[in-house]
Amino acid sequence: MPSIPMTTRTRLPEQHPAVCTACSASTSVPFLPNPDKPVYCGSCFRSRRYRPPAPAKAAVIEPALDDEYPDDPGIAVDSVFPGMALKAATRRAIAKMDISGPTPIQEKSIPHLLEGRDLIGQARTGSG
Repeated sequence: MPSIPMTTRTRLPEQHPAVCTACSASTSVPFLPNPDKPVYCGSCFRSRRYRPPAPAKAAVIEPALDDEYPDDPGIAVDSVFPGMALKAATRRAIAKMDISGPTPIQEKSIPHLLEGRDLIGQARTGSG
């Protein structure tokens, strides 16, 4: 029976010279550097890797103007979600879906959302 060597030699990848994008230090990397992509030395790589990610910026959605949605005389928008500060266009869209009042979770969450707050909700209906 042939003997199996106890240790196997692994070949290290070829190293290529590079300059760290963050600190301009000379370094070497196991890949061919691409001038369009950043390269980091070990120290800068570790500091970037373990840094908490920057918070994502919220998308700003411009409200639609009411004149973009012509009035439909058959829809009573005043009776849709009464007591909530919704635009007429939003009320018309909700009314066209044949919805007249909010669910309990919508009633509690929409005012907070209109104030720009973050919200996590859970409803028994599964619509949260």
